[in-house]
Amino acid sequence: MIGSKVSAYLPILQHVSGIAGVECPDLCARCGGGCCQWVPGASSPSDFFSDDGKLDRDLLLEVLGSGDWVIAHWGGDPRKVWDDEGEELIDLDDQVGSVYYPRPQFKNRSKGLYEDRWPWDGNGCDFLTETGCKLTFEKRPYGCRTLVPRWDPKEQDFDCSHEGEEVGENQRAALSWMDYQDELFEVARAVEPGGRW
Repeated sequence: MIGSKVSAYLPILQHVSGIAGVECPDLCARCGGGCCQWVPGASSPSDFFSDDGKLDRDLLLEVLGSGDWVIAHWGGDPRKVWDDEGEELIDLDDQVGSVYYPRPQFKNRSKGLYEDRWPWDGNGCDFLTETGCKLTFEKRPYGCRTLVPRWDPKEQDFDCSHEGEEVGENQRAALSWMDYQDELFEVARAVEPGGRW
């Protein structure tokens, strides 16, 4: 949920088709989609839930099979937390390796399901056009819908963020997909037989 830092110059919280998020096309147009030009937003399993609240594998298959989406990964256990000096704050007995999650494809990238681009080169999201996002608000990933666009009048610059989140967007995505790895891999194998899945 959007944190208490939301001030008068932030866009109003939108509820579109029961999906909470923030949309401010005028402000994003002024910026030119700077966040979208850097990296596509990450999804949440709820982006692919059916009406009964379960992961809709057919929808996930359709989206991942389109060539417009990839499966990214969080390298390491996303439940780990570090302090400012890099000291681990949580010691886990049941650590996992990488956790995978879907996100839109980068522009100008060879098509393939596995996102192997690191560091990101700033080509931006494949859905970003000169007039904004190709996707309707409802179809955008959780990370895109919950990004709060804003203008910081003091700094005279755009200062967009995921208000109120204690971890970054990619770590949040990995945390949300932890319990869905088997289903994600099953769909990935159907899309890309013989791939890394």
